[in-house]
Amino acid sequence: PQALSAEQALSAAEELVRCGESPALAEPLFRRALVVEAEGTGSPVFGLRARLGVLRCAIQALEEEEDSEMPSAELVNALAEALEDLVAHHEEELPGSCVAVRSDVLDIAALR
Repeated sequence: PQALSAEQALSAAEELVRCGESPALAEPLFRRALVVEAEGTGSPVFGLRARLGVLRCAIQALEEEEDSEMPSAELVNALAEALEDLVAHHEEELPGSCVAVRSDVLDIAALR
């Protein structure tokens, strides 16, 4: 995945999600798009899509964990980090004032 552009990585990751594949397959591709954005070689538009994809993967991973009543700390941390990253980089692009998103971040962080 290192040779993929942000657009290619996002396209592949979104297709994996659409096909119902494991979030473990799609997440590295979403993160690849973030690396390209950080390097300054990709469009900033891809950052929002990639961060939403990482968040979607974290939520899907939590939903797929069926063996326990309480999700693992690793999955809770992944979800909290995805939400925090989304708010930190895209607060102005999210609907409303992000009060609900900030509240969700705090609620999830309390589970850590």
